[in-house]
Amino acid sequence: VFISGADMTGVPAYRRPVNMVFQHYALFPHLSVADNVSYGLRQRRPRPAPGELARAVAEALAMVRLDGYEARRTHELSGGQQQRVALARALINRPAVLLLDEPLAALDRKLRREMQIELQNLQRDVGITFLLVTHDQEEALSMSDRVCVMREGRIVQTGSPRELYDRPVNRYVADFVGKSNFFAGPRSGTVTSVRPELIEIAAEAKALPEGMAERLPVKVLNRIFLGEHTEYRVAHAALGEFMVLSPRKSERGGATFEIGDEAAAAAGVRVDATRLATTIVAFVVSRAFAARSSSGGSMPLTVASAFTSTWIGLAARPPKLPECRSRSAARMMISSPNRPRSWVVIAGR
Repeated sequence: VFISGADMTGVPAYRRPVNMVFQHYALFPHLSVADNVSYGLRQRRPRPAPGELARAVAEALAMVRLDGYEARRTHELSGGQQQRVALARALINRPAVLLLDEPLAALDRKLRREMQIELQNLQRDVGITFLLVTHDQEEALSMSDRVCVMREGRIVQTGSPRELYDRPVNRYVADFVGKSNFFAGPRSGTVTSVRPELIEIAAEAKALPEGMAERLPVKVLNRIFLGEHTEYRVAHAALGEFMVLSPRKSERGGATFEIGDEAAAAAGVRVDATRLATTIVAFVVSRAFAARSSSGGSMPLTVASAFTSTWIGLAARPPKLPECRSRSAARMMISSPNRPRSWVVIAGR
């Protein structure tokens, strides 16, 4: 693996230009906030002067909006403040890459949303690559410039959050990123994916918006009120059960449904109505990604960075690193069914 053009093979972990924010922060409870933040700098030899350490700590805390917290103990801080201290401790050394392992998992939903915005702003301010690992699909979509979905240690798809959500390459990605309904496709062995927010539901077929082709009678099986929208589980005689997300604004005037109610459902574009008997906005899952991978072509890679566009290339031999304006590149060995012992070049440009 190369970072800023330097081969990291054999370089001790403490000498690599990489810092990490742990899932549970790993702050030292017996140290003050200032001592926690300055811990990395104090391990350097020669050790920075006390005045230099104090200035660096003040700048790092100001970066995460914790000015004046130097003398506090970690147990006196809220969960969000502790997370900011962990970020300041990781950023004070100015690493080339910041690794974040589920950094928001220990926070409640509201604070997690606030910290997502904080991390996005901080990444733009400091100008370094953030590599975030998370199992939270919403977190991945909301925070990343590029997203990488992995399964059993292999990359399944990479792309922008919108690309993964709107054009997943297979059922696994469509099911993993957001919520989806799956129906048998028009051809044998294919699957059609329909996002539940694209389906309209109304008390009667005539109440559905104009332009809906197939208006299907359904029965409400379950209802979950989530504030900004309501999630319905409905059933159709031919299609079986599927999910509908109804936004709050569409329920004005009492247009809500209870378990057991009869209703009508539809979505925007007809897809093989004779077989699916439904109107949906969808696509048929293809094997374009696998074909592109096996051909050795380039494809986008998910590394969260607002400053560099990134690509992957597959090759049979160890390739030379391309010239990168960002001077950040990496090279690693992988194996795949199509290309055993292939080399992957990851490079910003």
